Amino acid sequence: MIQLQYRPSVDMDQCYGVYAAISKTPFPGSPVEKIGMLMQTIYAPVFKIAAEKGIPIIDMARSFDLNNPSLYVSQIEPSELGSKIIADTVAYCVNNHQVNDGSQFYYSLPGSTEIIREANDGSKVWNPSDVDNK
Repeated sequence: MIQLQYRPSVDMDQCYGVYAAISKTPFPGSPVEKIGMLMQTIYAPVFKIAAEKGIPIIDMARSFDLNNPSLYVSQIEPSELGSKIIADTVAYCVNNHQVNDGSQFYYSLPGSTEIIREANDGSKVWNPSDVDNK
């Protein structure tokens, strides 16, 4: 099982300064866009390998809303609510994923308790608009 990292809280940048630090990198876009581009780049080969090996993916990157401070403590740690989302999604995957299912994404959309299961054929590109436009 692979678990994807969620994006840090935007509203708590005074804690660790993740967005302030990434704003200083010499790439185009806002700090949030830069993190999105980084995740797109890093996750693409991960999705392909997971598809080839039939590995399930816990997609916290789509499950957390970076604009919802109730999911976080000090910008990067999950709050009680954020921890529950992680635990519920992992438990769902452990209890429901079968080896012959192939690679699947498991996530919940921000504000929902429903766990979504989506096939991973290795062609998906992680896109922040999957979450930000919901």
